[in-house]
Amino acid sequence: MKPEAYIINCARGGIINEKALYKALTSGQIAGAALDVFEQEPPSPDNPLLHLEQVICTPHLGASTREAQEKVARDIAQQVADFLKRGEVVNAVNMPNISQEEFLRDLPYISLIERMGKLLSQLAEGRFEEFVLHYSGHVLERDVSLFTLAAIRGLLSAILGENVNYVNAPLLAKERNIQVVESKRTEVGDYPNLICIELKTNREKHTVAGTLFSKKDARIVELDGFHLEAIPAGHVLMLRSVDVPGVVGNIGHALGDAGGNIGRMQLGLDKAGGQAISLVNEDSPVSPEVFDHLRGLPNITHVKQVSI
Repeated sequence: MKPEAYIINCARGGIINEKALYKALTSGQIAGAALDVFEQEPPSPDNPLLHLEQVICTPHLGASTREAQEKVARDIAQQVADFLKRGEVVNAVNMPNISQEEFLRDLPYISLIERMGKLLSQLAEGRFEEFVLHYSGHVLERDVSLFTLAAIRGLLSAILGENVNYVNAPLLAKERNIQVVESKRTEVGDYPNLICIELKTNREKHTVAGTLFSKKDARIVELDGFHLEAIPAGHVLMLRSVDVPGVVGNIGHALGDAGGNIGRMQLGLDKAGGQAISLVNEDSPVSPEVFDHLRGLPNITHVKQVSI
C-alpha cells in the first residue's frame, strides 16, 4: 500500500491482523487507520493501537446509527402488532417462528401435549429428573419444537402456576436440573400420530401417550402401560384397583351418593383379574371426605385427583 493510505475496518474484528497493522503504522508503511471493531471486544486497555495518534477508535456502532435505531423500532412494533392481531410469533427467544395458520393448525396437538404434561406433573411423586418426549408417525411432518415447549409448560405450570410460558419454560426446567429429551420415529404403529411422554423422578416413573382422532379430538390412549381411551380435560380421578366384580359399581355409588356427576369413565386392564386403572371425568373436584371414602373402598389400591 502507498504510504499515504488509510485503512478503515468497520466490518468484523480479526479481518485485520492487529500486530501487523501496528507495525505498518509505526514504520510509516501506511498513514493511519480507523477502527470500530477489534479482535477482542471490548479491546484491552493495553492494546497498542489505542495509543497511536494516527488511529481513530470508536465503539462498535453499526446498530447504533439513527437509521438503524429507527428500523429496529419499526420492526419491533410490527412484530408486536402481528402477534396481537394474527397470533404470529417472529424472532422470539427460545420459541420457534410460527405463522397464525401453522399455530391454528397445530393448536389441537399443542393443547393435547400441554395437558399430558399437566397430568404427569400431578401424578408423579418426588423430584423431577428426566422428561422424555417420543414423537412418531405423521406428526413429524410438523415442527415439534413448539410441542415440546408446550409439554414443558404443562409440566411446570401445574406446580409453578401461570408464570410459566413457552419462552421461559426451558430455562425453568434447566434451573431445576430437569433433563428434556426428544425422540423421533417415523414408523407408524397403531396410531398414525402418537406422542408419548415419560416423566422420571427420584422415586418413580410415569408414562402417558396421546393422539388425535379426526385431527382434532384429543385422547389419552395409554397411561402407565394401561391401554384406554380418555378425554384429557377438566377434573379427573385416577383410580388403581384389582380387576374383580363390583369395583366400578362401588365407585359409581360413592360418587353418586355424594352428588357427583360422572361425565365419562374409562377403564384399562393389564390382564383379566389383574390390575386395572380407571379415569373418571367429574364436573367438579370431589371433596376430601369423598376422596377418603374412595380410597377406603374394597380392592381400590390408589386414588389420585388431577385437574387438566
